[in-house]
Amino acid sequence: MRLMFSTTVNKTYIPLSLLSFACEHARWGFYPFVFHRHNLLLHLMNVALVVWLARAFGLSRAAGLLAGLIFGVHPMHVESVAWVTERKDVLYSVFYLVAVCCYVTYLSRAGLIRPSLDGERGAHPRARIWWALALVCGLLSALSKPMALSLPFILLLLDWYFERRFTVYAWLEKFICGAVLFPIVWVTYALHMRCAPVSFPESWLTWIWCLTFHLKKFFYPDFFVVFYAPPFPVTIHNASLLSGALFFVLLVAALVVLRRSRLFLLAFFWYVASAFFLFRFDYGADSHVVADRFMYLPSLGFCCWTAGVIFRGYQLSRGKKIYQGLLVTGAACGILFLSVQTRRQAVVWKDGTTLWKHQVETHWEGQPGLIQALVLSKYADALVGQNDVFLVLKSVPFRHPGGGDDPGEEGRTAVRVQQVVQAVTYYQKALKLRPRHAPALFGLGRIFYYSGQICLAEQYLQQTVAAEPGHFNAFFYLGKLYLDRGRVEDALTAFRNAEEINPGHGKLREDIIKEYRAFFTAHSEVQDVKRELERLQSL
Repeated sequence: MRLMFSTTVNKTYIPLSLLSFACEHARWGFYPFVFHRHNLLLHLMNVALVVWLARAFGLSRAAGLLAGLIFGVHPMHVESVAWVTERKDVLYSVFYLVAVCCYVTYLSRAGLIRPSLDGERGAHPRARIWWALALVCGLLSALSKPMALSLPFILLLLDWYFERRFTVYAWLEKFICGAVLFPIVWVTYALHMRCAPVSFPESWLTWIWCLTFHLKKFFYPDFFVVFYAPPFPVTIHNASLLSGALFFVLLVAALVVLRRSRLFLLAFFWYVASAFFLFRFDYGADSHVVADRFMYLPSLGFCCWTAGVIFRGYQLSRGKKIYQGLLVTGAACGILFLSVQTRRQAVVWKDGTTLWKHQVETHWEGQPGLIQALVLSKYADALVGQNDVFLVLKSVPFRHPGGGDDPGEEGRTAVRVQQVVQAVTYYQKALKLRPRHAPALFGLGRIFYYSGQICLAEQYLQQTVAAEPGHFNAFFYLGKLYLDRGRVEDALTAFRNAEEINPGHGKLREDIIKEYRAFFTAHSEVQDVKRELERLQSL
């Protein structure tokens, strides 16, 4: 527990998400179905909360259900639900939306909005309990994912939408909320903080492209991948940047034309307020300039607005059955299209092989060399990470097995070996793009280790730690290799390096103990291994 609340994952402080995984593992172990099931259940909870909020925003019951349906089946949300480690998206959204619902209830019970949602006037004596609950849920949301930093801005937006007076007390509430959340999210933002050079027009073109990218994907969900290629070169003549600029102009025009539509303004500013810190001025921050999961919660407002527009059009065409029929048919076709796209995307997320194969086949050209190398390495990792491929390599390295009493097993073995051959090809392609790409070097080192080509394995594993000194897995495999060759001192050093890099990794320590035990059983006279084994077992 202490470790979860005192460490980060990929420079992101998400202790509550880690705690949820720990609870699942303690009860069910590494059973993938459980993790996927709970992600889906959390998503369904978010759908129910979206329906409640849509009703609070003034939509009818049917429109609220449609808003929840759009949110529930939109293919942009597949990444957040199907990717188990994106638990932080669905978990933080549950607490975030509960906090928003509590705040809206507080405004209603306290008689601070017009009209009161429950139809009553005046302040309820226990209204502030709902404000306290909103604050607690906001805190839990921030502990699940740092994007909860936007909550004070969303609460301020709700004050405007429900026409609350902006008193000193209203501003004080938002300040208190920010003061509670900021120390938690600062842990993450301090690690990611960088001073991006701002230049005109390149930086502003990039910012506009990031702002409009997710909206274009929301309204035109054509395809979805893990990595989207940022547009190069950064000039107005680039087709992607030009389309982003034109969409931005249309967006500004829509804000002017629909300035009296409070729901449209709520949808737009909900999106901006909940995702503004993800709009980049350059591409140098990390590999994910834009991503589908960034739109999970920020899309809520546009889900409600879209549903509201459809039902408003239905009401205006009352008495005109042809127009109503066309509208209902169009809405049904839209939901069907979203559902089909979601189904396709869920199939893409079946496993690592299908995911990275889809990336290579769908959106490959124009990607930076680093991203291409990373995708190729991920695809290769997925190919060799299935069906006990490494166990096969111990007996059948890179060749079709001859003979055998079970043709079915022979065929399966041949497929597995072929997967390894493909993986080696992809790793080598990645190294042509990035010669010091640690994931590809490690992948080759691991394959050559299990196939018995020890000299090549040592060469690639040493290159891995040279390229990435913090690669504890490479040190672990070097330790295994040295023990196999009887180089005890080198093995002890490699294992200690792996342990020092990741001291809190329980599985790593268990694997090192297993290697020492196996070696000591065959070589009980080696006292250095015995002492190291006793030290690790005492921890």
